[in-house]
Amino acid sequence: MTKALAEALRFLTAMPLPFAHSGGMPSRSMLFFFPAVGALVGCAGIAVHALLTRFFPDQLARVLALAFQVLVAGKFHLDGLADTADGFYGGHTKAEVLRIMSDPHVGVMGALALIFAVLIKASLYLALPAVSWVPALLVSAALGRAGMVLALTLPPAKATGLAAFLGCPGSRRPAVLSGACLVIMPLVFPGGLGWTVLLGSLGVAGAILLLAWKKIRGVTGDVCGAVNEVIECAVLASFLVRTV
Repeated sequence: MTKALAEALRFLTAMPLPFAHSGGMPSRSMLFFFPAVGALVGCAGIAVHALLTRFFPDQLARVLALAFQVLVAGKFHLDGLADTADGFYGGHTKAEVLRIMSDPHVGVMGALALIFAVLIKASLYLALPAVSWVPALLVSAALGRAGMVLALTLPPAKATGLAAFLGCPGSRRPAVLSGACLVIMPLVFPGGLGWTVLLGSLGVAGAILLLAWKKIRGVTGDVCGAVNEVIECAVLASFLVRTV
């Protein structure tokens, strides 16, 4: 269990953990800890915000907390979003889409996706009322990573890569736990907020995965990163519309 958690931390964050898996693909058991690692990333943002509000205005502290979370999470999720946008809107056949997604360079659609994702998330961070700030950051980061595990239950779009190694059928058991994180939202947050979070998360993730199925007949690691980003934005928006 300790090794799997360390692998999940090393895989989903930029934190140097020498005691985790080094080299090659990590074990599938780390998928169980994806939501927990997401919650830790959310905690990092909350802690940075609490520290910075002692020296800076609240709005600046929120933006800097977002920047810190991006640094902690590394480029994995945003890079996946950019590659997915470039591939889905730049290629006409499955082979073309996958080729573009594997290109390390960022195209116009990828750049636009990054800009809008960061702007939307920053706007939501600034607009959230104080009462929603902590739970919104925790839940959005956790459910974003849970969505990645659920995405891996779809067939991999290619024979190599993250989705082929970690995905279906090896991801089915972790997906049950990740799915439970979503399903219990109406119980954790009564009064309609939990349902809004649940439906919003499933709606945006479903849209990305349907598009992935249409374009490449499966998922890749990049698609998983895109799913994380859109779920985070959907959850933050859900907290905003239900608490303002």
